[in-house]
Amino acid sequence: MYGHQYVTIMLGCGDMAISYDIVLYQKEDCSKIDIAIKILKEFPKPINEGYVLADSLYSSESIIQTTIDIGFEYIGALKTNRKIYPVGYLQDGIKISDYTKLIEKQELDLVTVDCKRYYVYTYVGKITGIEKVKIVIS
Repeated sequence: MYGHQYVTIMLGCGDMAISYDIVLYQKEDCSKIDIAIKILKEFPKPINEGYVLADSLYSSESIIQTTIDIGFEYIGALKTNRKIYPVGYLQDGIKISDYTKLIEKQELDLVTVDCKRYYVYTYVGKITGIEKVKIVIS
């Protein structure tokens, strides 16, 4: 017997997090992306700022665009095979994994998180389907 899969939406405010919705995923009915979009469209518009935080499975064009349409900002992981369109690659784009090989050390910023230091690169521009995003590559 196999386990069940769920799409879970959590709401957070400050130090508090609560379940907003938990939907059983049934492959024959609809995709996890479709379930997430349906739930997102039920959200009220944020009063001040609102963010959707998700892993790379949900960083699709349709989820990102829905998030923007309902008045939220999207924060999510991207797979390294995702195409970006920096200057010089505007026509065909370039995979993030290939682009990182072209970044020079002087283009990186040094940041500290929990006493650990990381080099990061910030890309602002287009990804497939979305005209302007900000991607922090670490």
